[in-house]
Amino acid sequence: FLKDHPDDDLRRLELSESLRALGRSNEAMSQIRLVLDAKKRSVVDGAFRQYLVKSRASKAMFDTAADAWATAEEADKSGHLKVAQEARDLLVEMLQGDDTQSMIVEADGRIAFMNGDMRLAASKLEKVVKGGSVRPLILRIDAAALEAIGQPGLAVDRLVAAVGRRPGSITN
Repeated sequence: FLKDHPDDDLRRLELSESLRALGRSNEAMSQIRLVLDAKKRSVVDGAFRQYLVKSRASKAMFDTAADAWATAEEADKSGHLKVAQEARDLLVEMLQGDDTQSMIVEADGRIAFMNGDMRLAASKLEKVVKGGSVRPLILRIDAAALEAIGQPGLAVDRLVAAVGRRPGSITN
């Protein structure tokens, strides 16, 4: 499909999500970068749609880099962290500098976790948790940060919530 419609950024982003789900992070990141690097469109050509797709692509870039960091060898972690930080900055730009948005607070929490700042990670991720519906992954990361700062009771609560959201998931 993309061979015939190379400018369909939404389909390209969906392809990146499929590649990421298959564990093909490098290929996913290549597709995400093509979406983010696409030339700016006019209003007539769908500028608003492109804005929405690029916002989603920035989030996908962050998630892909953060997930890769979690499974990377120690020597490779800094490269994934750098990409995650770059994606976070793109996300802030796409959301017009509003760093109170849940997606950015979540990204800040995950970056703090990657940097080993568990107190800041727990603080940021608790804001996300209290804000509403949260993915089990975020609850698990929050639990790890909470346990690291000496709050095992709250950590257990977050793990129970993660399992409750996806009871049959092996990752819980």
